[in-house]
Amino acid sequence: MHGEVRTRCASVVFASFLFIDASRPFNTPNGIIVLNEALEVQQINSAARKIMNIRNASDVLGDQVIRILDPKVFLDVMQTGRSIHDEKVYLAEYQKYVEQSVIYDKSYRIVMCIMRDVTEEEHERIQKEKISQHTIESQTGASKNRCAWCRKSLPFWERRRQKPKLR
Repeated sequence: MHGEVRTRCASVVFASFLFIDASRPFNTPNGIIVLNEALEVQQINSAARKIMNIRNASDVLGDQVIRILDPKVFLDVMQTGRSIHDEKVYLAEYQKYVEQSVIYDKSYRIVMCIMRDVTEEEHERIQKEKISQHTIESQTGASKNRCAWCRKSLPFWERRRQKPKLR
């Protein structure tokens, strides 16, 4: 009981720092999720809800994070004590690319995830990569055509190089 109250108090203090107050969350483009050590969602801001298509915070508050995200990264950070910074992750269930940082604060007994939606940038990068690949393939194809032209014209040039026959 005492640990539960302490965790909730710590979450409220930390969350109030991030969210200013529960009725008007701090406006940031980054998705922020705060979990307790049992990996239950304590706070989630509107940007995180938008990334994960969650209508209301109350839909996930108090629930296990596994309902919305893979808990492996949170467990790893808690076990190792080493934070993860700007790790690019594809969230298949939401069809979004995010750069996420996960921090474990032992003193407050919370895990915080900050996500930046990089879906548009990633789609642009993939599109540029496809264009580059297409350009390389078309240039390679052009050089093959030139080689084919050279092969066709080779007999002509070989005949010209032959010494003329004396009569």
